[in-house]
Amino acid sequence: MKVTKVHNARKLTVENPTLVMLDASLKELVLAVTENPKTRSIYVVDKNQKLIGIITAKNLVKVVFPYFINIDEAPSFRTYQRLLATSVKDIMYPNTVFVKDDDNLESALDKMYENDLEEIPVVNNNMKVIGELNLLELLTAWLEKAIIHSKE
Repeated sequence: MKVTKVHNARKLTVENPTLVMLDASLKELVLAVTENPKTRSIYVVDKNQKLIGIITAKNLVKVVFPYFINIDEAPSFRTYQRLLATSVKDIMYPNTVFVKDDDNLESALDKMYENDLEEIPVVNNNMKVIGELNLLELLTAWLEKAIIHSKE
């Protein structure tokens, strides 16, 4: 059975993942997410473009729109942290989950499921982000392939 590598699947998904520097403002984060409707995660990089963290669109919404929080309930400590967040460093998750092009797709999907991620960054040996795997895009690619095969 042929093993599909990450680099084969990555070419079917987001070509240019959204990157920001650690000193980006919340406004810059929101602009980065809204510029591309496929963006579900923003990858935080250092001056050498090395991956240092991830901010999900879902977490960004929690920070930017605190009025979504039910004020009838006592806010948790985490909620207070979100309300006080003012920088990328305040809201990013330090990156511990990523894949490389030579990883097999099954193990990449396992990492995504285990960490409840809709997407995962793909890095090279220097930890530079070279792409991402996105579940929605993978499903779309699979569907397109299934439709083509059903017509044959």
